[in-house]
Amino acid sequence: MKSRTFYFSAALSVICGVIVFLVFKFFTAPGSWSGDPCAVLVISESWDDRYIRESLADGGIDGIISESSQEIPMDDFGSLRMVPLDSFRNEIEEFDPRDNGYAARLRAFFVRDGQRLFFIPLKDHFAGRAAKLEEQAASVLGDIPFTFGILGQKRSSFWYFALLAAACIAAWYFSRSRRLFIFGLPVLLAFGWVGSRAFILAAIFSGIWELLREPLRELLRPGKTLPVYTRSGFRALRERLRLYRLNLFLVFIFFVFFVVYSISGGLPFIPLAAGFGAFFFLCFLSLKAEAERARNNKHILFTPLPLLPLKMRTFSFFPFLLPFGAGAALALLISVVFPGLSAPRLEKPVMRPDLLDTGYLVSADDYFRHIDFQRSFSYRSLDMNSNLNYPQPAIMATLAEENYLRYYLGEDGLIEGGVSYSAVQEKEFPPFPLDKLMEFLVNYNEPVGVKYDNAIKDISKEWISAAIILAFCMLDFLRPFARGRKIKKAPVYGDKRIAA
Repeated sequence: MKSRTFYFSAALSVICGVIVFLVFKFFTAPGSWSGDPCAVLVISESWDDRYIRESLADGGIDGIISESSQEIPMDDFGSLRMVPLDSFRNEIEEFDPRDNGYAARLRAFFVRDGQRLFFIPLKDHFAGRAAKLEEQAASVLGDIPFTFGILGQKRSSFWYFALLAAACIAAWYFSRSRRLFIFGLPVLLAFGWVGSRAFILAAIFSGIWELLREPLRELLRPGKTLPVYTRSGFRALRERLRLYRLNLFLVFIFFVFFVVYSISGGLPFIPLAAGFGAFFFLCFLSLKAEAERARNNKHILFTPLPLLPLKMRTFSFFPFLLPFGAGAALALLISVVFPGLSAPRLEKPVMRPDLLDTGYLVSADDYFRHIDFQRSFSYRSLDMNSNLNYPQPAIMATLAEENYLRYYLGEDGLIEGGVSYSAVQEKEFPPFPLDKLMEFLVNYNEPVGVKYDNAIKDISKEWISAAIILAFCMLDFLRPFARGRKIKKAPVYGDKRIAA
C-alpha cells in the first residue's frame, strides 16, 4: 500500500514540473528562435530621435539601437574623434574632405522614406517582457503614432519535447531505481524549451542524481541518523560516506561542467536554477518517501557494510544516460534529413518590405574602410578624396587602390622605413558596433533553403552534445580497486533478496 508521502511526492512532482515548464517558457522562449529576435519600432522622421530613445529608456525599454545611439569616428588631425550621428551635420560640413559618405549611408539605414527605425534586440528581454514591449512602448509614447513588429524566425519545439520525453522514459527503464527516478521526470521534460541543449542538461541532472542516490540513501536510512554538529558526529558521518568518495568527487565535476556549459551556452539563470532546485528537491523527497515506507512496514531492509579498504562502484551511467545521447543525435539528424519539420516561420512581419531592404545594410568592411580612411586622412593627397565617396544606398565601392605609406621610427629616433597603410589590421580598430544587428538582418532576409544549407554545413559542431553524453557513460570504466582484491559490485539498497 502506498504511503501518503508517496502520493504527496507524486502530486508535488507534477506541480513542480508544470511550474518549471512555465518558467522556462516565460524566460527562454527566445531560445527557440533562429538567432536572437529583434523588435523594430517605426516612427515618423519628424520626431527627434534622441528624445524618443531617451523617453523609451526612461520607460524601461533600454538597449535601443537608433540614429542617436551611433557615433562616427572622424579624423581630428592626429587622432580619431567620435561624432554623434544625429548631430553629424552640425559639426561636419558637406564640403569637408573628411566626409567620405559613410555617415550619410549609416543614417540612411536608420532614417528612410520619412520614417525612423528603432531596433530593440530581444536577447536580454525574456519572452514575457518581449510580448509586452508593444504595450509598454504605447504607454511611454502616448499620442505619438508608431508601428511595432518582431523580426525573427521561430522554430517549433514540439520535436525536442517529443524526443526528450522518449529519452526520459528510456532512461527511467534503465535506471537502477525506477521508483525514485520517476519523480524527477516532469522537471526534466521542461528543459525542452532550450532545444538540443536539453539533452545535455537532462544527462547532467540524471548523472548527479545517480551519483547521489546511494550516499543520500545511507544518510536517510532509518535508525541511522547521527548528529553532525559534534566532532564525533562529523567523524561518524565522514566514515559513513567514505565509501562514496568517488561519487562525491564526480558530483563536483558534473556541477562545474553544468555551470560552465550554462554560461558558455548563454542559458538563462532563473529557469536553470528553478529546474536544478526542483529536480533535486523531488529526488530528496522521494528518498524520504521510501524511508517512510520502510518505517510503516516495520521492516528496515538489510544493507551489508563493506569491509574497508574494499572499494566498489556505486553508480552506473551505462546504459542509463545513453538515451539522452541518442536523443541529441536524433534531433540533429531530423533537422538535417527533414528540415521541413522544424522549418522556421516569420514572426509578426508587419513592416513594409522596403524597410528591410538589404541594400541599406552597412557591413563591417564598410566600417573598417571608413576608419582606415580617417586614420590615414592626414597622409593622403586631397586629389584622392573625390574617389572615396560612398554611393547611396547601394553597397559602397572599394576605396581607391593607390598605395600610401605609414612611416615608423627606428631605435635611433630616425625614420627607419615605411609600410603600406593598407597593411593595418582590423584588430587595431574599435569593433564594429552594429555587427550583431547586421548579421541578424542578413540571416533574416536569407531564404529558408539557403539558411538550412548553411546550417547543414555547420551541423558537425552540434554533435558535441552527443559526444559529451557518451563521455559521461564512459565514466563507468572508472573502477576503483583495492590491492590484491577482486572488484565487487556494490550492494543495491532495496534488493528484495533476503540476506542470510
